[in-house]
Amino acid sequence: MQSKNKRTAARYRTDSITMNTDITLSILITTYNRVAFLETTVSRFISQILKEDASDRVELVIGNDASSDGTEEFLNRLAGEYPFVKVLNHKKNLGLSGNVEKIVALSRGEYIWHFGDDDLITDGAVKKILASIYTHSPNYILINTVNIESLDERNLDYKIIGERRLDIQTDMFVQNFTAEADDVRKIHGWLYLTGLLSAVACKKKLFVDLMVEAKKHVRADNVYLYQTPIIIGISQFGELYLIASPLVLHRKNENNWTNAVSKILQVNLYDASEVVRVVKEYMPGEYKEYQKRFAAFVLATLLDAKKKRVNVTAYIFDALRKNYNCYPYNIRFALLLFLPAALVRVFLK
Repeated sequence: MQSKNKRTAARYRTDSITMNTDITLSILITTYNRVAFLETTVSRFISQILKEDASDRVELVIGNDASSDGTEEFLNRLAGEYPFVKVLNHKKNLGLSGNVEKIVALSRGEYIWHFGDDDLITDGAVKKILASIYTHSPNYILINTVNIESLDERNLDYKIIGERRLDIQTDMFVQNFTAEADDVRKIHGWLYLTGLLSAVACKKKLFVDLMVEAKKHVRADNVYLYQTPIIIGISQFGELYLIASPLVLHRKNENNWTNAVSKILQVNLYDASEVVRVVKEYMPGEYKEYQKRFAAFVLATLLDAKKKRVNVTAYIFDALRKNYNCYPYNIRFALLLFLPAALVRVFLK
């Protein structure tokens, strides 16, 4: 049986999709009940597509997950005005992963770029992504980001918080991941960025082909389902292009989803833990650091939940089980079983 490490030397080749369509890039946006943010996100894309005279090469495909806030009306008007905008209004909520799969199937581009409905692109982002495709034809493009805090309800006013996620000053092309893994590992947090919806573009056919393998490792409703074929593909086929310029502004405000403690605990413990196992199998050299990051997220969420007087005993036992080999987090998880919520609130102050 051929080892995964040997398979990483293989080149992923397909007949170019552009033989059947002139679309180079499909920008895929999933949205649910955030029409105000969506309007700002989409307007930036439309402005840049028109500025680059790229409406025959770039399309916007937007999946509306049964929103009830006027999203459908806005998108229908948009599709009527711009032929390069395609809209899929779901009759019932499919969840993030179900929505992603639907709009991937509808897209026609050789490359797909998933994008969050409350994130923003910086000036020249579309031009840079197209140039990266035409110049390097990579399998994957990892796009540098900075976090922003929105100061209004439309993302028209915001402030940048923190530094760029990828600490690189010039673009970097990774031909063979196994051979160059040590160089990539020096870029702190690069693998974490593959889980950020707006930070990765890739060849559509490669994404679709590897989704079959991805579903052998993660549940179909896992919110990080889209990340799994990316991890598998980078490990097996390489050709990863990292863009140093922060082209994506990632909104970090709290929202209804992140305020739902039980929901975020389930995502962190169960959905993310499946991805950790994928990393362990396909990128064993990255596993230890990725596991530590995962454990840190879980610990922070548990501390916050206990501060809010949420009963997290069952989650703590799960965290111990899933992080048994991740000292010192396993000790900290055990301490949470006995630490009163009042002490947690004092500690977090």
